[in-house]
Amino acid sequence: MLYALHTVPGLETVALDEMRYRLLAADVVKMQPGLLVISTRASAQQLLDLRTVEDVFIVVSHIRDLLPTRRGLSQIREGLSRGNALEEALAAYHAVYTRRVKRITFRVVAQKVGSHGFRRVDARDAAVRAIAARQPRWKPVAEDAHVEFWLDIRGDLALSMLRLSDRTMRHRAYKRAHIPASLRPTVAAAMVFLSLPEEKDTFVDGMCGAGTILMERALMGRAERIVGGDVDREALEAAAINIGPGAKVGLVRWDARRLPLPDG
Repeated sequence: MLYALHTVPGLETVALDEMRYRLLAADVVKMQPGLLVISTRASAQQLLDLRTVEDVFIVVSHIRDLLPTRRGLSQIREGLSRGNALEEALAAYHAVYTRRVKRITFRVVAQKVGSHGFRRVDARDAAVRAIAARQPRWKPVAEDAHVEFWLDIRGDLALSMLRLSDRTMRHRAYKRAHIPASLRPTVAAAMVFLSLPEEKDTFVDGMCGAGTILMERALMGRAERIVGGDVDREALEAAAINIGPGAKVGLVRWDARRLPLPDG
């Protein structure tokens, strides 16, 4: 099955390395800044457990030669209308989300980069019509849909995708307190992953801010000791909220220029 992974631009290869670390084999179909299209036998849930990825999608239609004219709209509709890719994507989606509703609502989020003879909203409407034709009992809505599709157009590439992840994948459920310039959790996870974490580690964040790096290290695996600190009292208060009482992370108010730690 084809999946599309969104990352912070520049972290595509880190996401691939994390997959390999988790023994998830994948073939790269397309790599662009912030986007990985992969073919893999990994389950949807395994991909949702990746910590360096912002969003996970199942690819329903992959058009590599999108025409820049209005004929491109027909290609988008045809891509969503043919074969069993939509039904297979929905089966994988329902394997993760088992809730049942009387009438499913859906929406299409469209993004477009490049010069085309049609507008982004035209492409979105073409996708909505194609999905509605395949699923006539579904209701299209503008917000808060049960099922969300993304149409990502980049030059002659057009991906129609079913979104698997929700907002907690990129924003993290633990991150309840924020401070200005707080680090994105997926970037913090990439930093932790690149530190090659091991159980014997003593892991120190000298300017921990809201505690994002510390929390990502705690969630990445066991460590001998995880400790962080900051000179700013409000930052430490935010870190204490985000880390919570369950994680084994020490917090100290200190000046990073004079850490109260022994050498090594």
